[in-house]
Amino acid sequence: MFESVAAEKNLRPHRSLARVLSLVLAIAVHLVTLSLFVAAFLVARGSGYTVPGLAVAAFLSTIGLTLRPRLGRVPRERKPLTRERAPGLHHVLDRIGDAMGARADLVYLSPDFNASWGHIGLRRKRMLTIGAPMWVALEPEQRVAVLAHEFGHEVNGDPTHGLIVGTAVSAMAEWHRMLRPSKRFFAGNRYRGVEHVVRICIFGPLAGLVLAIQRGLERASFRSSQRAEYLADRMSAAVASSATAATALEKMLLAEPCMNAIRTASVRQPDADVWDAERRFVTAVPDHELERRRRLAARDLTDVGSSHPPTHYRIKALVRRPSTPAMQLRFTTEELAAADAEVMAAVAGYSPG
Repeated sequence: MFESVAAEKNLRPHRSLARVLSLVLAIAVHLVTLSLFVAAFLVARGSGYTVPGLAVAAFLSTIGLTLRPRLGRVPRERKPLTRERAPGLHHVLDRIGDAMGARADLVYLSPDFNASWGHIGLRRKRMLTIGAPMWVALEPEQRVAVLAHEFGHEVNGDPTHGLIVGTAVSAMAEWHRMLRPSKRFFAGNRYRGVEHVVRICIFGPLAGLVLAIQRGLERASFRSSQRAEYLADRMSAAVASSATAATALEKMLLAEPCMNAIRTASVRQPDADVWDAERRFVTAVPDHELERRRRLAARDLTDVGSSHPPTHYRIKALVRRPSTPAMQLRFTTEELAAADAEVMAAVAGYSPG
């Protein structure tokens, strides 16, 4: 797929059999959930609203509520980076959003070495999540590239970010999780035989069926999702430059050792500045180690079937593209420094370890 995508000039979404199939599967998933509520109503009405009928209806409704599509929620355990709290960061985000035709309604920090874009709630608010470890590891210009990539997900037509397909995928994941009770579901040695029978003969086949449907839905939208990811990379390059976008992706190859550096610093000295420790680690990474990780990434294509193309292919696609001027959307040093200061103030004293 990489060669065909890299050669295409226009990666904008278009109608295809796979996109139609993914939409049909997603609608079918939602209809199953809806049918539980319809069945609950019919049972209650058909029984004349007797106690047994209402009990069955309540049971069906409970299952429907449990398996309903998740629209996402605001992470209550974390404070948002509001405009009042981080005006400099929002100034940078607004300029990127204006250039790309998108806006972030909510901005949150996370303990992950990553960044993400999503929609939450009935009003489908657009939420940008910035991983604090990732932010610290990146140079200011690379941060712009990553932020532009995330804004790109709002306008690149990725079906898994849409309301129908996206919520169907999350619903199927919840179905599978519920049908695979953990070993702690049954307590005590005396129930091991019962657990084995239930897991293998009842929940096992159902969980397998749900997983197969989920994989089919993901596979149906696989090509569109990967094209959308490459398109988001191109949008990032148009904002920050191809070279900057590529080096930002290369920094992602240091995710695991960066997280290890943070954990090591917090264990050795609980009151240590873990972000400074991570920053010093990234600065000290020799060129040959980064090259080694590039080669490992080129060999490790385990995520070739996921919605995200392998990082190696994404870097390769950016390098192949015609060179774009550095920082097409220009920010002053002061603008980027102000945004950085606000993010670092928000994570002061906080460790993701």
